Amino acid sequence: TPVYATKYLPHIASDTTWWTGMALVNTASEPRELTLTFNTGESAVVSLAAGQHRALSIAELFGGSRSDLRFATLTGAQDVKGFELFGSSDRLAGVPLSGVTGTSWVCPHVADSRWWTGLGVHNPQGGEVLLTLSPYGNDGGAATVVYRPVPMGDSLATNNVELGLPETVTWFTLESDGAVLPFQLQGGNELAQLGRALLQ
Repeated sequence: TPVYATKYLPHIASDTTWWTGMALVNTASEPRELTLTFNTGESAVVSLAAGQHRALSIAELFGGSRSDLRFATLTGAQDVKGFELFGSSDRLAGVPLSGVTGTSWVCPHVADSRWWTGLGVHNPQGGEVLLTLSPYGNDGGAATVVYRPVPMGDSLATNNVELGLPETVTWFTLESDGAVLPFQLQGGNELAQLGRALLQ
C-alpha cells in the first residue's frame, strides 16, 4: 500500500448548520506533526503522539465556525489514517482521508427521485481542470455528456440536478484533464440521512 504524506480534506462546511471534523490515528512508533493548509492560506498544526487517536472539528482549530473555509491539504501525514467527518444536528457521514488523485473515475450509483446524489471534486492542481461526465442508464445506454470546470485549488460540490444529469441516469464516468480527488454524496429528500464515499 503506498504511503501518502499528503492527504486532502476535499470539502469543508463549517458554519451554523454544518460542521466538518477529522478522526485521526497515528500508526507510527514516533510522533507526527500534521499541518493543515486551508484555501484561505491559513494553517493549523495538529500533533499526534505515537499510537494516538484524536478527533477534532475544524471549528475547534479556529475557536468557532468559519464559512470561508472550503477545503484543506494535510501534510506530514505519513502513517496517519483517518476519516473526514461531515455532519449537522441530525446527519453524519464520513470519507477516508486520501492522498490518491487521478483522471478517470466511476460513480457506480445515482439514486432515484426519493433520494439525491451529489458529486464533490477537489482540484489540487496549479490550474483549472475540466471534468467530463458521461451518464448511462441501467441498460448501459449513454446520455448527453456534461462538462464542468473546477478552478485551481478549488472544490466543486453539487447534486445531480445542478450537474444537468438526466433523470434516467443510474451511473456515470468522470474524466478530468488534470488529477483530482472526487467523492459522492447521497441523502434523503425527506429523511435526515446522508452518506459519503470516495469514487473508484
